Amino acid sequence: GSYELEGRTCCLCSAGQRVKEHCTPDSQNDGQCEHCENGTYNSVANFQETCQPCTSCSHPNAHLEEEEPCTIVRNTKCRCKKHHFCSSKECTICHPCKICGFGGIKADCTATSDTVCNDAGGAIAGIVVLVFILVIGAIVAAGYVVIRRKTRDSEYFYNVNLEPLLPDTAKELGWKDMRSVAGHTGVTVTVTESCKMEHPNDPKEQTLQLLRRWLVLEWIKQASIQLLDWPSQSFDLNDTENL
Repeated sequence: GSYELEGRTCCLCSAGQRVKEHCTPDSQNDGQCEHCENGTYNSVANFQETCQPCTSCSHPNAHLEEEEPCTIVRNTKCRCKKHHFCSSKECTICHPCKICGFGGIKADCTATSDTVCNDAGGAIAGIVVLVFILVIGAIVAAGYVVIRRKTRDSEYFYNVNLEPLLPDTAKELGWKDMRSVAGHTGVTVTVTESCKMEHPNDPKEQTLQLLRRWLVLEWIKQASIQLLDWPSQSFDLNDTENL
């Protein structure tokens, strides 16, 4: 390429270079170019006498880090640090990602978008439903223990099955709320991911299985009574006699 200067046509310097001396009236090819110095660049063919300074990613409070270093033909490429985002096209400062409360995360924070949180009301409603089931189970278990003690020498048999309640409960909760409830009440990520992997592409079944496991863990932890016979998923209380 070429450029016009004071009535004469001179050759452009290449990307990564700057003009040291412009061409003379005698020849368009006798101009001189030289490479940009360290810390500077020119990304296109040009007739500039200086190169542009490279951008720094280390400005205080900008929350940026270097993704690609500056070269003589390309400016520094910066990116947001972990747990930060920037939604503008040319980012000069990144913002901390939002931390979700009890409702949990609906969409994770990315380099270009903030975290989207679930409505906490849904998770709280889920807790209420689960606690309600837990209370019912504890009452039934306590009543059964009393009955067994009073009828120890008889052939009386008492069987409780709460399984029919679980599908509707799981449907009301949904996978995201059930996962949030489980995470906030001590269910490990391994257990949660196991339910997800065992039933891929089936969030209803994932939710139901996680609900069952949550109930097992909660009842063992809080009442020391195993109301679920896993993996048969039966709420048979025959084993409470020795409590």
